Amino acid sequence: MSRFLKPHQPIDNRYWLRTATYVAACLLLGGFGALLSVDLVESHRHEYEIVQRDSDNLSRVLERQVVSAVEKIGILLGESANDFAPVMNGTRRRDRLAANLDLKRLMAFAPEAMENSLRVVDVDGRVVFNAGNSDDLPVIDVSDRAYFQQQKASPNIGLLVSEPIKARINDVWVVSLSQRINGPDGRFLGLMQAALPTHYFQNLFAEIDTGKLGSVALIDSNLRLLARYPARPELIGTTVNSEELRAGLAGEQFSGSYESDSRIDGVHRLFTYRKLDRLPYVVVIGRAQVEFMSGWRRKAVLYGVSYLGLSLALLSFLYLLQRHTEENRRLVNQVFDATREGIVVTDSEGRIVTANAGFTAITGYSRPEVIGQSTAILRSGRHGAEFYQALWDKLRREGVWRGEIWNRRKSGEIYPQLLSISALRKRGDVVTHYIGVSSDITELHQARLQAEAGNQAKSEFLATMSHEIRTPMNGVIGMTGLLLDTRLTEEQRIFAQTIRDSSESLLSVINDILDFSKMEAGKLDFEETAFEIRPLLEGVIDILSPRVRGRDIDLTCLIPPGACGVFRGDPGRLRQVLLNLVGNAVKFTERGTISIVVAVSDAADGRTLLTATVADSGIGIPDSAKPQLFDTFTQADASMARRFGGSGLGLAICKRIVDWMGGEIGFDSREGEGSTFWFTVPLRRSDELPSEAASGIELDGARILVVDDIPTNRDILRQQLEGWGALVTAFGSAPAAIEAVRNDVAAGDRFDVAILDHLMPEMSGLDLAVLLRNDPATASLPVVMATSADLSAVRPQMERLRIDEILVKPVRQSALLNAVLRCLGRLPPDTAQTIVPTTDFPITTHPLRILVAEDNAINQQVAVGLLAKLGHRADIADDGAEAIERVMAGEYDLVMMDMQMPRIDGLEATRQIRALPSPKAKVTIIAMTANAMEGDRTTCLDAGMDDYISKPIDLRRLIDMLTKWSDRARTGRDDRTEALVDLAAMSDLRNALGVASFQSLLDRFWSTLPASLEQLRLAATSGDPATLNSTAHALAGAAGNLGLPLLCRHLLGLERHDPADGPIIDAIERIAALAEQARRAIPPSVVG
Repeated sequence: MSRFLKPHQPIDNRYWLRTATYVAACLLLGGFGALLSVDLVESHRHEYEIVQRDSDNLSRVLERQVVSAVEKIGILLGESANDFAPVMNGTRRRDRLAANLDLKRLMAFAPEAMENSLRVVDVDGRVVFNAGNSDDLPVIDVSDRAYFQQQKASPNIGLLVSEPIKARINDVWVVSLSQRINGPDGRFLGLMQAALPTHYFQNLFAEIDTGKLGSVALIDSNLRLLARYPARPELIGTTVNSEELRAGLAGEQFSGSYESDSRIDGVHRLFTYRKLDRLPYVVVIGRAQVEFMSGWRRKAVLYGVSYLGLSLALLSFLYLLQRHTEENRRLVNQVFDATREGIVVTDSEGRIVTANAGFTAITGYSRPEVIGQSTAILRSGRHGAEFYQALWDKLRREGVWRGEIWNRRKSGEIYPQLLSISALRKRGDVVTHYIGVSSDITELHQARLQAEAGNQAKSEFLATMSHEIRTPMNGVIGMTGLLLDTRLTEEQRIFAQTIRDSSESLLSVINDILDFSKMEAGKLDFEETAFEIRPLLEGVIDILSPRVRGRDIDLTCLIPPGACGVFRGDPGRLRQVLLNLVGNAVKFTERGTISIVVAVSDAADGRTLLTATVADSGIGIPDSAKPQLFDTFTQADASMARRFGGSGLGLAICKRIVDWMGGEIGFDSREGEGSTFWFTVPLRRSDELPSEAASGIELDGARILVVDDIPTNRDILRQQLEGWGALVTAFGSAPAAIEAVRNDVAAGDRFDVAILDHLMPEMSGLDLAVLLRNDPATASLPVVMATSADLSAVRPQMERLRIDEILVKPVRQSALLNAVLRCLGRLPPDTAQTIVPTTDFPITTHPLRILVAEDNAINQQVAVGLLAKLGHRADIADDGAEAIERVMAGEYDLVMMDMQMPRIDGLEATRQIRALPSPKAKVTIIAMTANAMEGDRTTCLDAGMDDYISKPIDLRRLIDMLTKWSDRARTGRDDRTEALVDLAAMSDLRNALGVASFQSLLDRFWSTLPASLEQLRLAATSGDPATLNSTAHALAGAAGNLGLPLLCRHLLGLERHDPADGPIIDAIERIAALAEQARRAIPPSVVG
């Protein structure tokens, strides 16, 4: 490093560094060797301790065995002495054969090695009885034996164990054990005597594991050998010549150990000895050192080899490292000067220590000119003091700084460079030097400016084209939608529908291209917000249902109870994926079924996995097209694009969205049989309560008949109804169902509700309803009819058959539940339902006052028409300036603001509105723009707008947007500004329905209102919130549709009643009074 930092100074410490390295290595090896030596010494001591402890334990075991055997023989001799005392005293005669047999039987209790050696000796030392099977006795005289003489001379000697002697019969070394026989007066009458061969002990020793070279011996107090293992018969009875053992036995200790070479076999052993308790013998155990130290020797050899190998390896490594370091030093110096990047090294104060050739080439300074200079000579003046202060602060804090900086060459030219500065530290975390690596990015900077200008031009072009295409398309789609809601001939309707379908297809292609462009740029937005799965899926169904209506397709959706809750994620992107997958299923299915099934499960990380499956019975996918199905601009084959259209981007966009959300997407398909697409994305559960609380016992106990010829529809209806607690019986045909109904009636049972499919083979749902109505037993059975036909065409016939509820396919779960509840009488009749026009989108029960700021006349007509179609009133402002004036002068719930307008554009108009005094400044503002580029939404929100909707305006998205902001938009209203009666809404409804129908609906509302109010009072006093909320909701919907906005708002307020506002019964009474005021406020001219 010294040479690197100061390349022009000679390096004189290389020798000392190398010497110090080798000295350190030797010290390291010496220390390591010392550790190994200490470990070997400790291991050696430990091995000896283990062997001594084991040998001592073995000697204790042998002591117990020998003493136990002697004690057992002593007991036998003592009892025998008592038994033979009368015989030896002459007071009782004993047959010799019988006595010998008795002694033999007693031998069963003695060690087997004694071999019938139990005998009785008289007072003269002659054997008079001997254990055996006969009365023949050999002439044996033991009067000269030491044990006889000792027993005869000592009346109280007890059990006597002799020194090893040779038996006179078989010349075998034995140990004699004897017990004196005394007369009643203590006179010596003889003795009981037994002989224990020394090989008995040898057999005991053989069971002790002392290793292959180990030994065990039994000696007496005079060091004479009684027994030994391994056996050495010729040494029995000889004296053991061991001074160490003699010296150890001479002391007071009972045990000890010593180490010596054996004089018998020359093996070096560690001997452990122990004196036997109450016996004149000593046990000696010898362990061969060559055996018990074999492990230690292997360890020592391993340590030695390892130490030698490590020493050689370390010294070799140091030698190679030295060579490598020298080579690297030369290479670094070469690279230092050869690299094109400028490298400069400064001290801790920022003074230049050294620099390479690249630095001098970039800056124009020579190396001698900069050595010792501050880097401040390079400053361009484009950066203020705070810039350099922040740079040095980060360097001190993090030790590194990277970024672009403008510097000045020696010539005075200012240039941009990419600079990376790192701090070099020594021990103690003290900075010693800074090293800077820089690149001249003048050309790159110019290229980037050109690229940014090109990208900006492309973005502006795409935004302009998007605006220019979407603006007329907004008029085409919007006006076509309004046109379709007017009276048209069949041919005109077909033409208009074709125009709308073609426009929407073109819009879909444009949207796909824009989304794909955002993805390619990595700028697709994602958000995390609370949402519910059921409304999201039902919204998808609502959007696509017009495309399947009139076709032989059943579109169904199953949402299990477990998926009913509030989750956090990106509902917009989920909707986009679902719309694409379901839209493809609709596109590629000519007839049959399309089912959407969702499921939720718990993930390992605590999140919830949402799995959505879209299955269809369409054309399927050929195997050859499956591998590239998720590729961009790809369809199954070219004929698909010609036949069905599309950009080929939809599935690629779906895959990228799902991937970015951390999920998976896949499919299964067989050509000609249909396809099943699925995706799984992780979500988080929210603590928020769902907008509609789901109850698992809504239909508890209800028996429901389901008749549908399509199995998928039957299964979905069954699962939905059973999930609400109903008992479901399903049939695939009307004849089977009518037979089951009649059988139930005959058995005294009956269904509570019948749900019938309208169009079925053999017998339609209407034909089945005729049979049910014509049979007195089933005439009163409530019937729910599900139809995919044009409602305006079939409604009259269904009303004549007194069909209780009509559901338009695809059926929303909430609509199904409410219909069944109304049939069961558990929900009040939905008055509002009878005045809803037969359209795909319901008229709102909460009309808003909306200002539309739009300069395009066609778009003005579209916006006003769409809002009127939804039941809202709209005023027009031709530009931003007029919009500001109207907001200042009027009371608006919401402003829909175009972004590009003359005089004042939408962004500036929004800023000026937000600057108005409250509450004008708080009006909800939604941006309308034909641009669809990244950043438009952010620009709108930054200007103060609340939300964003792109053109052409989709009716479903408009409904969702207005629903989202309607509660806030109405927050500023009060009873003084909200009219009792909306005369315009009433007039529109009267004109749409006719005077007679409108009068009938109004009369029906006022006639049923007292009963509904009484039901509210009962629910409030009995504490029944479910009935209270459902009744209030139904009345509010009817009031809103009839043009009674204030009454509608107060009824909705019951659902959110705060106890702090007083008793709820008082609120109901205020509603009753308000209803009477509203009834009186309706002018006679409105009702004809």
